[in-house]
Amino acid sequence: MPREIRMTLLPGDLNENWDSLAAFYYQKKEFLTYLHNYNYCNQRYYELFIDGTLEAGTVVYTFRTNILTFTGLKMFVNMEIIGLPVSIATVPLVGNESEHENLLEGILKREKGLIMGLNLRKRYLEGTVINMRTLPTIVIDKLFKSYGEYLGSLRSPYRRRLNRFAGKFANVRSRVSSCSEFTDTHYMLYLDVMKRASGKLETLSQQFFMNLPANFILTTHYADDTILAWNICHTDGQTLFFFMGGLNYKFRDQYQAYHNNLYGIFKYAYTGAFRRIDLGQTAETAKMRAGGVAEERVLFLWHRNILLMFILKLFRRMLEYSSSQQLMHVFRD
Repeated sequence: MPREIRMTLLPGDLNENWDSLAAFYYQKKEFLTYLHNYNYCNQRYYELFIDGTLEAGTVVYTFRTNILTFTGLKMFVNMEIIGLPVSIATVPLVGNESEHENLLEGILKREKGLIMGLNLRKRYLEGTVINMRTLPTIVIDKLFKSYGEYLGSLRSPYRRRLNRFAGKFANVRSRVSSCSEFTDTHYMLYLDVMKRASGKLETLSQQFFMNLPANFILTTHYADDTILAWNICHTDGQTLFFFMGGLNYKFRDQYQAYHNNLYGIFKYAYTGAFRRIDLGQTAETAKMRAGGVAEERVLFLWHRNILLMFILKLFRRMLEYSSSQQLMHVFRD
């Protein structure tokens, strides 16, 4: 079967069948257009056709990133990243899984420099690229009819812990709104989180948050008029995705604001009867104590320079995410 790989520079020029191959909203043309407009990183869009029919696709963008992120050291290099140009764990590949390796192989032939494949669900091109673990995403893949049913399903030590934290939020007011209500204060708290974050890629602009589409929901927690924490979640079918958040570190411990912000996501999810919650790629321990399970992600590195590949393999342990969390038996069943 004759395969053809095409590249376009605008999401609007993607094949009309692209969205039918996308499993998630994050992969669809509407959100790719949003990223193109509000977080432009020299995006290129690759499509693989067989006999003129679109079979698979992905996004490549250029970014200067810290290759030693997981060590706590800093060494920034320009990379061509096969991934979605925003810090989410959604796989960037769409379409026929049996064609993904052919698509990636074609991209390696076309792109120059150091290439990273990011947030993949499996290892590709073994023997050619350097496959490694990256941060897992933490998910709760259980349906509860209510937040009360979720609480009742927890083993007693975890339920007591949650109730102890919830007591700190007894007089806190929470507001659910559109992202158009994202303020300077929200953004300042986001920047505070980013300053402390390990494993981050880009820092997004305030305009990015303020103009998010209608299926992104902003929840803000207040003590009087002071914002303690906030989160933005995205709804996609029966899945609720945690997207981004902010935290007032001055009041974090007094109100257990991080944990209560997290449990606020559960309350929203189980009010809406979502089947699955994707909690993202950070703070694994806290999220797993709430019932989350790690869903592994893979990255790969490749460069056409053989010497550089040898050096990358030599320092592989410094480049790979090596932490692992023990499975926690949070639920009674």
